[in-house]
Amino acid sequence: MMRALLCTIVACFALTLPLRSDVLLPGQRSIPHKLVILPSENWAGKHIVAGPMRGFGGAHVVEPGVPFEFSTKYGTRLYVVAQSEPIPQSLDEAWKAAHLSAEIPVTEISSVSVSSPVESVLTTLSIARWTDSNLELSVTSQVSRINRWVLGAMAGAAVLGLCGFALVLRRRRRAEQAARALGRPAAS
Repeated sequence: MMRALLCTIVACFALTLPLRSDVLLPGQRSIPHKLVILPSENWAGKHIVAGPMRGFGGAHVVEPGVPFEFSTKYGTRLYVVAQSEPIPQSLDEAWKAAHLSAEIPVTEISSVSVSSPVESVLTTLSIARWTDSNLELSVTSQVSRINRWVLGAMAGAAVLGLCGFALVLRRRRRAEQAARALGRPAAS
């Protein structure tokens, strides 16, 4: 009876957590990695739509200067669409082939080491070339947001380690001096 109650509580708690389809290796933790596309004069009368190449998820309109999620696992691709055209929830192969598209020139960073102070990553993209037949993006910057508490704890642990090492060396030096004063060989 208690086991069933515990399983129900754990299942209810697990349903409230954000779902990630990737399996994390031991010692790793998940972090969000988002993209931002800088505004361009080419956006006039057009939308850029982000959609997966495979797997789950629907298409969504990318606003210039607003962060959005992407996936290397599902192969997010960007498509140019006229503002007057409706955007389907699911992009079929015929729709994809009929629209100008571009690959995202960066790989998603979805996890880091548990001890890493990195909390999130934001990559800024700019439009390198936009013609009637070609859309190319380039990476402008990539910024990692750092958790200062983790960084401070790591620095504090390093300082304590150095102080402990200095204390051990000091005691050893005093023991050697005391042994010499008594005429005994120093212990190694």
